[in-house]
Amino acid sequence: MSSHTPATVPAAPGIPERAEDLRVLPRHRHGRWTAAVAVLPLLGLTAASVVRNVEKHYARGTGTDR
Repeated sequence: MSSHTPATVPAAPGIPERAEDLRVLPRHRHGRWTAAVAVLPLLGLTAASVVRNVEKHYARGTGTDR
């Protein structure tokens, strides 16, 4: 890594010198979206399973409210 800051390093041809002229582009984070697509359905299935089991136990009278 260089000790020069971007302001002191000369710009390459075709790149504006002034910082106001530069466009900031968002980074694409495909890994985060992929992880969310994999994890969120599993969380939903787990929550549904817990709710279903709690309802089943209370319906049979085997819950903690005996």
